[in-house]
This record gives sequence, C-alpha cells and structure tokens, in this order.
Amino acid sequence: MELVSTPALDCSACGDRIEDTGYIPATERDDGYEPLADGTVCEACGFSEIGLMGCAPELEDVIDAGTDDILLYVRTTDDGIDVVSTKR
Repeated sequence: MELVSTPALDCSACGDRIEDTGYIPATERDDGYEPLADGTVCEACGFSEIGLMGCAPELEDVIDAGTDDILLYVRTTDDGIDVVSTKR
C-alpha cells in the first residue's frame, strides 16, 4: 500500500529533517496509509532515544495508537517516500 498524502519529514524528537530512513505512524485506510504527522521520527532517534537501545520503536512509543494505526518504516527517494515495512 502507498501513502495517501505526503507527511512532514521532520523528526518529532530531534527536529532534524529525515533525509534517508525513518518511522511514520499512520492510519490504515482502504486506499492506503494516512500519515499521522505528530510522531514522525528519524532512524537515529528511533533506535537510540525512543525505541530500546538498538531496536526499532514500537507504535505506542511514538503516538497514542488507535486500533487502525500502524508504524511505517520509510525510505526517502528522489521520487518521494517508499514504505519499506510496517509494524503494528
């Protein structure tokens, strides 16, 4: 599935722009994932500040999750944002 809109790519923990990979919480919809901008985190903060040291964060670590929410691991490309994997 693809993103239905383009989220802000500033890390909510450190404020840096996500230039490579990171985590975006989203709500799963029939037509794709709707990003939830408040919890976007870069990979560095996801692994060291938010998740357990050396582990990816859990969805509940970045937002108060609803039943349809999911955590997307994303990679930025010249064409936009690619969803690499998902985590519930």
